[in-house]
Amino acid sequence: MKKHMMRKFVLLLIMIFTLGVLPTNSLQAITQNHIDSEVQIVCPDNYGNWFSGSGTIIDQKGIILTNKHVVTDEHGGIIKTCFIGFTESIDQEPNFGPKNDPNLAAVKYYTTKGDMDAAILYLDNALNKSYTYVDVWNSNSSALRFGNKIEAIGFPGIGGSTITYTSGDFSGFGSTSDGTQNYIKATTPLEHGNSGGA
Repeated sequence: MKKHMMRKFVLLLIMIFTLGVLPTNSLQAITQNHIDSEVQIVCPDNYGNWFSGSGTIIDQKGIILTNKHVVTDEHGGIIKTCFIGFTESIDQEPNFGPKNDPNLAAVKYYTTKGDMDAAILYLDNALNKSYTYVDVWNSNSSALRFGNKIEAIGFPGIGGSTITYTSGDFSGFGSTSDGTQNYIKATTPLEHGNSGGA
C-alpha cells in the first residue's frame, strides 16, 4: 500500500476504533457478523511476558485492526508476531488453532503519533481463506449525536475467556488542548483487554 494511502487508511481507522469501540446508532446492534469477526490477540514479547487484547477482522483476507498498545511490550517495543483466537461461539473460549500449528498474525503497520493508538495485523493465510469481516468504511463518527448507543465486544482481562458485550452512550469528542482529538468519549465500560474490539 502506498505511503500516503496508508496514512489516510490509518487515520480513518483511528477515528472509527478509538478506545476500542465501533460507534453505532440506536437502530443498529451487535450482529453475528461482528461476533464472528472478533478475535482475541495474545502477543509474547522477548522478555517472557504475554500481552492480550481484542481485534477485529476488517478484510476478508484476514487483516485485523487493534490498538497499538495491544502489540507493544513493556519497554515500548512492537511485538512482531501474535497468536490469534477466533470467536466460534459466545459461550466458548476463542480457538487459537492446534498447538503444533497455531493461528498467527504479523504486525504490519502501527501508528507513531502519541494521540493515535492503532495497529494492523495480517493473518498467516497461506490457504487464501476468506474470513468474516466488519466493513469499517461505512462508519462515520462525525454523525454521532449525544445519547447515541455505543456498543463494544471483546475479550477483557477479567472474564475474558469468552467474548463480552457492553454498551453505553456517546458522550462527546476529545479536544486538541489535551491531545485527545482523535478519541470518542462514551459511557461504555471497557475493561483491560477489551481494547481493539469492535
